[in-house]
Amino acid sequence: MRSVFNPGYCGASGKTEISLSEYNFLPGGGYRLNSISAAFDSYITNLHGGVSVWLVDDMAGGVINDLRSGFAYSYHFRAGDKTYITAGLTASVIHVGVNSSNVVFPDNIDPFSGQISASGDVVSDNGVTAFDAGTGFTASSGGWYGGFAVTHLTQPYLSDDHQASSRLQRKFTIDTGTNIALGKGDAWLQPSAIMIFQGNSFIGSAGAVINKREILCGISAWFAKGGFAALQPSIGWRTESASIGLTYSYNMVNKDGNIPSTALVRASVTIFLDNVEKRRVVHVIKLPEL
Repeated sequence: MRSVFNPGYCGASGKTEISLSEYNFLPGGGYRLNSISAAFDSYITNLHGGVSVWLVDDMAGGVINDLRSGFAYSYHFRAGDKTYITAGLTASVIHVGVNSSNVVFPDNIDPFSGQISASGDVVSDNGVTAFDAGTGFTASSGGWYGGFAVTHLTQPYLSDDHQASSRLQRKFTIDTGTNIALGKGDAWLQPSAIMIFQGNSFIGSAGAVINKREILCGISAWFAKGGFAALQPSIGWRTESASIGLTYSYNMVNKDGNIPSTALVRASVTIFLDNVEKRRVVHVIKLPEL
């Protein structure tokens, strides 16, 4: 799924993969903040690079549905004896819809009984559809790798009246990581870090995954500007044909006591359709699978 944020990672694993995941944000608060994503990613020898097709559906409280789908391609080439570069582009369509039947205004709530009455205000169900684009690059040498991407290049408006507050600001993503062999080489330590900048917002995360045969274990911490921080353990199981993972994120900052202790729960499944050893791949980046 990394190609959603940086198209330079298309085909980086050298395999053909189908990935499915579901996120549940602040599940203990009853906010119904869910995200479902699916992606197809593959390295195509004749294209000298990777392609990816992805779909992300963010659902907020049963009211707003943010559906995004895109296609990405990255060109892979060798830039030195041990240095490899990829350069990618992505094009996507964004559709934001509103379920007006679930919209509740303050004057619809009876202050004494708490009952909700029908609203006299009309909310359109038409939604907004917009085109978006992005670009990204990666560089790798040995076990090290890093990436830089800029998405929302078109800065689309997500409202009919083109209000400034509805315009998507450009997102800048920087990430890096490495792979360290442990013991006799049957286990790997994969530390990584990522920073995301968008307008006045910032999200940073750092952690590591240990991969020993079929077992995957990880721990990371992430921070969002404004004081939100979480500790995130993960566990997974991997075979040659598939991998599964489960992530639980624990909220570490709760000054007012009104934020649920569980920040995020994520479940993921990845299916591998072929073996990288049988393909003519320029270079493979071993990315953490949790």
